[in-house]
Parts: sequence; structure tokens; C-alpha cells
Amino acid sequence: MNDTNADDKSDFSSQSDADYTVQAWRVAPGSSRTIDMTEVRELHIGLMGGQVSVVGHDGDDTRIEVDGVVHENVDISLDDGLLNINQPKMQFSRAFDSLKSVFGSSTKASVHVLTPRGTKVKVGTKTAEVLVSDLTAGATVNSATGEIQVNGVTGRIDINSASGRVDVFDLDGRLEARTVSGEVTVMGSSDEIGVDTVSADVLLDLSGHTSSISINSVSGNVTARLDADLGVAARLRSVSGWMRLFDGQAVKGGQTVETEGEATVRITSSSVSGDLTVMHR
Repeated sequence: MNDTNADDKSDFSSQSDADYTVQAWRVAPGSSRTIDMTEVRELHIGLMGGQVSVVGHDGDDTRIEVDGVVHENVDISLDDGLLNINQPKMQFSRAFDSLKSVFGSSTKASVHVLTPRGTKVKVGTKTAEVLVSDLTAGATVNSATGEIQVNGVTGRIDINSASGRVDVFDLDGRLEARTVSGEVTVMGSSDEIGVDTVSADVLLDLSGHTSSISINSVSGNVTARLDADLGVAARLRSVSGWMRLFDGQAVKGGQTVETEGEATVRITSSSVSGDLTVMHR
């Protein structure tokens, strides 16, 4: 472990027993800190606002950079391979409980983490912008209003957002995304994709093999683009929105539009008033 801003040692503590050592740091408002460490296997981040970036790399070391701390301390601890980074009033497990504390809160920090690609990552925020990139063990991201971007992550990805935009690029794994009004864009390939939204528009631009796609919307429009050489079994249902499958005629809601026959991809999509479109790339 290397702390490159340790003029005041009072905010570092360490506890040991026969099995492992617990290390802890505190970054106060107005200060910044860079910490290097090893043996991180899992990472949990909980922030009110600001910025979060987690980027995977091929090495074994982890670097944490914290700055822009406002109002509340940022606490950091390493306990038996689990790295926790929290502003005390915003723990990951409470990130999506309620929107009541979002408005009017100026508590924030910028946290940037470079970590081994195989690290399991969970991020929870109220308003912070989140970037998660180049990981191989999947990721979980919860945010109320902050924008979420996930790049080049393999494994299972779980995303929950109220109104923040969600972008997933270079997908290579399973995706579950749930939003209220935050728009969703997904590019890449996946064995299984599930998207549920209330009023957000959804765009899927998928290449290669995808076995199962499920998209549910109330009023948001849904567009899915798939490779032309894939056999597709599709079933679209809408109450009042328009529906269109590939080069077929657009059909008004109140009925079901579907294809039959052998398929390598199965897609189901439903809406109340949103339009549903499936097309070839």
C-alpha cells in the first residue's frame, strides 16, 4: 500500500488479526488523495454526487484517486479483498432506496479507480455520473439521476436508473437494465438482454449472436437492430403504439405482431403507447 498524500496520518488506521489486516483512510472536504494497493477482489462505491470512474487493467494493483470532496468525508477501507469507498451518508446498499434526498443536496466527490479486470464492481449513486469500463466479472450500477456509461464489460451487468441516461457499449455478456425515464442505448452482443422502462426510449444495436431479448415499455419507443443473417422469432404487443417487424407494414396497436419458424434469436417486446420496431442492421 502506498499513500501519496499522507501529510496527516490521523486519517489512516489499521487493524490486524491472525488472518488479515483491515486498512482504512478518510479524505476530508477540500482535500485530495491517491492511494495504491494490491489484493483487491471486490469493489463497492457509494456516492451522493460528483463523478465515479472504474477502469480495469491487466495488472494486479489498484489505484484510487479522490478529489473534489464537498460537505462529507469520503471513507475508504480494505477488508479481506473488499474495497469500500463511501461518503458516509451514501452507502451502495442505499443508493436506490429513495429520491427524497436527491434535490438540493450538494454533497459530492470525484472518485477514480484503476483496478484489475477481474474485480467484481458495484456502484451506487444519487446524482453522480458513472463510468465503468474494461472489466471481466460483470458490474452492478444503481443511480437515481446520474448518467451511466458501461464500456467493454463482460459477464452479467445489472443497471438501475430513475432518470439518468444509460449507455452500454461493446457489450459481451448478460444485461438487465431498469429505468423510469432515462434513455437506454445498448451496442454489442449478449446471450440475454432484458430492459424494462416506463417512458424512456430504448435503442439496441446488436451484432453477432444474441439468444434472448426482452424489452418492456409503457410509453417509450423501442428500436432493435439485428444482423440480417440471424434467424429471428419475434413477438411484439402494444395497446396503442405502432409496431413494425423488419420490412413489413407498420401495424397499429391492439394486436400482436410475430414471426414464425426456426430462429437463433428470440425477441419479445411490449408497450402501452410506445412504438416497437425490429429491423436489420
